[in-house]
Amino acid sequence: TPDLARFYPTDDMETGYDILFFWVARMMMLGLHFMGEVPFRRVLLSGLVTDERGEKMSKVKGNVIDPLDVAGGATIEHLLETARKNGAKDSGLDYLRKTYPEGFAAYGADALRYTLLSYSPYTTKIALSIKRIEGYRNFANKLWNAARYALINLAGSPARAEQKRPEARAFANQWILSRLAVAIETTHTAIGEYRLDEASNALYHFVWHELCDWYLELAKPLLAANDAQQASETRAVLVHVLESALRLLHPMMPFITEEIWQRVPKHEGATRTIVLAPYPQAERDALRALPVEREMAIFQAVI
Repeated sequence: TPDLARFYPTDDMETGYDILFFWVARMMMLGLHFMGEVPFRRVLLSGLVTDERGEKMSKVKGNVIDPLDVAGGATIEHLLETARKNGAKDSGLDYLRKTYPEGFAAYGADALRYTLLSYSPYTTKIALSIKRIEGYRNFANKLWNAARYALINLAGSPARAEQKRPEARAFANQWILSRLAVAIETTHTAIGEYRLDEASNALYHFVWHELCDWYLELAKPLLAANDAQQASETRAVLVHVLESALRLLHPMMPFITEEIWQRVPKHEGATRTIVLAPYPQAERDALRALPVEREMAIFQAVI
C-alpha cells in the first residue's frame, strides 16, 4: 500500500534503554521475518524519566507525573484524587503531599519539552525536577519579553526579517551577528551528533545571556540616538536576530516560537508558518567577527 511504501522502512527509532529487548529487538526480528528488511536504521536511546528521587514511576507508588498536569497546572487535590483512582498506596499519597504540597503551576508544554531535551543522552535516569521545569518556564518568559521589547522598537519602522543577514557597521550589531553564527554552528554540530542537550544549552545561553542580557542593552542607545542610519541598521539587525533565534528554537519550543514569529514583521515571500521556514544557516544568516568578539570579551570582563 502507499502507506507501507512511505513508512516502511523508516530511519530512526526513539525509545528507552529499558525495553531494548522487550520491544525494539522484537520489532527488528519481526521486520526481517515478514518484510525482508530492517524497520529502522538507528535507535536513539533516552534516559528513563523517574520521579525526583530517581525512582521509576509507578501508579501504586503514586509518583506518576502526568505531563498534562505539568503543562496546564494542577492542584494537590487533583494529584491526590488521580493517584487514588490509579490505586496508589498511602505511602504514595504521602509522597505527593510532601513533594508537591501546592500542586503544580502551569509551566507550559514548551518548558517541559525543553527540560527533557536538556538532559544528556548518557543520563540513564532523568529525575524530573519541577524546579528545573520552572527554570525553563522563566526562559520562555524571557524570550517573550525580549520579543515584546523588540516589537515595540520596530513599530512604525520599515525594518523586517529578510532572507539574508543585514549589513552591520556598529560594534554591537557586528557582535550579535557573530554570536548568532556561533549559536547556529554549535546547534547544527550538536544535532548532527544527537546531542540535543548541547544544542538546547547553546541556544539558552545565546538567547538569555547574549541577546537579552547584553545586546538589547547595547542596542538601546543606538535606537535612541539622533543617527537615523545607525538606528535603522540596529532595527534591521534586531529583527533579523530575533527571527533567526525563533527559527533555531522552534523544534525545541514549538508553541511560543510560532506565536511570536507570527507577530514579527517579515518579507513578503515568507512562509505562512515557522514550521515551513528554513532552518538558519551560519553562512546565510550570520557573520563571524573574531576581532569584535575579542574586544567585546574585554568589555564584558571590565563591566
